[in-house]
Amino acid sequence: KIFLAGRQFEPAEVVTDLMQFLFDDAAGKVPEGNDDIDFTRAVVSIPVAMDGRTRKELRDALLRAGIHVEQFVHEPLAALYAFLKDHPNFEEVMSLYQGKLALVFDWGGGTLDLTLCHVIEGAVTQIMNVGDNNVGGDYIDEAIRDFIVSKYMEMNSLEDTLDVNPG
Repeated sequence: KIFLAGRQFEPAEVVTDLMQFLFDDAAGKVPEGNDDIDFTRAVVSIPVAMDGRTRKELRDALLRAGIHVEQFVHEPLAALYAFLKDHPNFEEVMSLYQGKLALVFDWGGGTLDLTLCHVIEGAVTQIMNVGDNNVGGDYIDEAIRDFIVSKYMEMNSLEDTLDVNPG
């Protein structure tokens, strides 16, 4: 459950409301004469460790917002594709990677996702992936902060705990 402004919500309700807002906002900004723009279909990037039940809940939440999920794409694969597409000469870059493997580390807001990809005949394919929901985000931030505080206290022969401002 998620608590907002003293009210309790299911996570899927929050996702539906957020996506409905984004859908309505985007649809309201379409310039005149561009009636062919369709916001009802989406490719959605997800963490590697997102299980089937959670995918179904996400798909259902998006459907309630009027958005049909065409496909889920693991976040590391999406990141690699964005990296490749960002180059001025996409075809040349793809030929450089032809037949090669790429290991993508996606260390995000709450997960660490690793995906091994292979570029074959101009297509990026996933070979293997693994994700960890306990590495990344707040977990790693706290571990780094605690390590730095510990080393600082050790270097300065301090025994009392320090007040740390997380910001």
